[in-house]
Amino acid sequence: WTDVIKNFTQTEIHDNFSENLHPFLFEKIKSFLKEDEFDIRCVDALQKQFFERPFAKAKEFASEINDRLKQEGVFSLKTALVPYRRAKNLTQNVPILPINEKLFATDAEKNLYKKILIVEKEVEKHLDQDDFKSYLNSLQGLTKSLAELFDNVMINDPDLDLKHNRIALLHKICTLYERHANFSLIQV
Repeated sequence: WTDVIKNFTQTEIHDNFSENLHPFLFEKIKSFLKEDEFDIRCVDALQKQFFERPFAKAKEFASEINDRLKQEGVFSLKTALVPYRRAKNLTQNVPILPINEKLFATDAEKNLYKKILIVEKEVEKHLDQDDFKSYLNSLQGLTKSLAELFDNVMINDPDLDLKHNRIALLHKICTLYERHANFSLIQV
């Protein structure tokens, strides 16, 4: 075995570990958490976190999402994920372009962008402190502004500059949601 291992580079060992051991370990994690009545969608959404954070912290993160998915009503995570999913659908297979603030033609665009800039700073701070509740509160704080955009603005405007800028705004939303969890794996 020593001779075999000597022939592998560090990158090959890491790639082989990631390719073979990560899926195995993650299935074990899912099985363990399923016994604790976790919604497996929460665990799937946080797969990356289970390998980047201590297990107890990743479990705490999953638990917060799990609890919020059980809630109903206007302030539930399910409600917050609906406009996110719409943004995700509109941005799939579309190149990411920079946002041009000068092209904002409506208050809904301006308000959403301001909110994004605030939330962007908040989410990093909250996650650095392992404050998952505040992290999710910040993300959920985008819901109203995003819903207003969808209610009052035609995303696929005939003016291509406006359309591309609006899609860039939606990409920014998706990036915020997906930076630490793959919320697209959670069907609502």
